[in-house]
Amino acid sequence: MAAQLVIDQALEAPRQRKVPVAAWLSAAVLVLLVLAALVPGLLTSIDPLATNPVQSHRPPSAEHLFGTDRLGRDQFARVVHGARVSLGIGFIATGAAVAIAVVAGVLIGLAPRWLDGLAMRILEVVLAFPELLLALVVIALLGPGTQNVLIAITISAIPVYVRMVRIATVQVRTSGYVEAATALGVGRTAVVVRHVLPNVVGPLLVLATIGVGNAIIAGSAMSFLNLGPVAPTPEWGLMLSEGRDSLRNAWWVAVFPGLAITATVISTTLLGRHLQARFEGTTS
Repeated sequence: MAAQLVIDQALEAPRQRKVPVAAWLSAAVLVLLVLAALVPGLLTSIDPLATNPVQSHRPPSAEHLFGTDRLGRDQFARVVHGARVSLGIGFIATGAAVAIAVVAGVLIGLAPRWLDGLAMRILEVVLAFPELLLALVVIALLGPGTQNVLIAITISAIPVYVRMVRIATVQVRTSGYVEAATALGVGRTAVVVRHVLPNVVGPLLVLATIGVGNAIIAGSAMSFLNLGPVAPTPEWGLMLSEGRDSLRNAWWVAVFPGLAITATVISTTLLGRHLQARFEGTTS
């Protein structure tokens, strides 16, 4: 009986570790989008800024896969090249927010109790406002522009990551093995590097993966409101804004950039959920 139980468990383990199809598809979509952002020439050789009024509002065809806009620009080329700006905003803003949050969250988690409590009260007030609203407030102070959109999204995302890092830091700091290491004379820096950061990386990676999609939505929303990149820059939110007035007679102008945004957000969310399930499975 014991031997059979071991065999059953050994056969069951690979099934539990099997990666779902949705995660593979999400990863494939993200790889394709990153490829479009880094090397758009591999997917299209058409200039996304080239205009041809004679080809204005042509529907999708073999010549123009996603049709053309009112200026005759190829929409497929613009969607492909737009990945660089849209994904750049999402990844750069999320990466900067995570880097700042790791430092701030660890410092708050290791700070004296009164300072920790004060910082958490401030964070709770900030977290009471939606991230997009905070980003819009920052944009109102800084003014429109791609760089200011990056700053605004980064600032609005920092509190979420800081709270998560701070919680993980407090949990590790109060654990028995860290208290034992401190009692043996291990310095605070060594404790942070050896014990705190490794325990923060897992959940932080999960949250950051989902956060990339949120940052892309925020960036596209600001571009839609003409607060980000300016025309004729190919950017998905800006393309949505340019195509909203022609939905009846040229639906493809807005639909394909919208599908690109949707596919990116769904892929990052599904991949983040999968990473979360794997992380929780390994820690349970």
